[in-house]
Amino acid sequence: KVLRHERIVLGLGSNVVDHVMRVRAAPVPNFKAFLVDGDSNEKPIQTMAGGVVLNQLAWMSALTGGAQCGLRPKLLAVQGSDAGGKHLREEIKRQRIDDSAVVVDSTTPTAFSHVYVDPSGDRTIIMHRGATAQLSPSRVESLWRQAYSNAAAAGPESSTNLALSEISQVPLPAVSKFFELSRGAGM
Repeated sequence: KVLRHERIVLGLGSNVVDHVMRVRAAPVPNFKAFLVDGDSNEKPIQTMAGGVVLNQLAWMSALTGGAQCGLRPKLLAVQGSDAGGKHLREEIKRQRIDDSAVVVDSTTPTAFSHVYVDPSGDRTIIMHRGATAQLSPSRVESLWRQAYSNAAAAGPESSTNLALSEISQVPLPAVSKFFELSRGAGM
């Protein structure tokens, strides 16, 4: 059963192409690290969509059944026009996350990380914030207004009542602007 009243969960933040490698030991300076030998069917490097906010929206979509529970996760983001950005946009669609407020910028690369996972499960992450670092307060305001006006145009059956973000990759002034706009809209 699909609920008639839909709540949009608006997320501003990291959306990253993760290149995950299982290693024998975490990399340290002046040391050569090796990947763990897997079986012949296992890829030595797995590429997947990640990032704090994108993961939260994906979990929300997967765990709640998304629209069936009246929730519609929506991402506000900037991504590059590169292969990484294309990969993220395909994953976002596959995970049923609204991407109508995702902007493709050909002047900057999509955020990516190299994630090294040792046998105990400890991780070392080396990150390039890419397009996510380009989020300024004015760009956030433009994306936010676009996302909010789309929600308002959907009528009273749709409303935004939750905003989420993070500050590890998004510049703090952009996050502050996002929450200022969200509070002003009663979220």
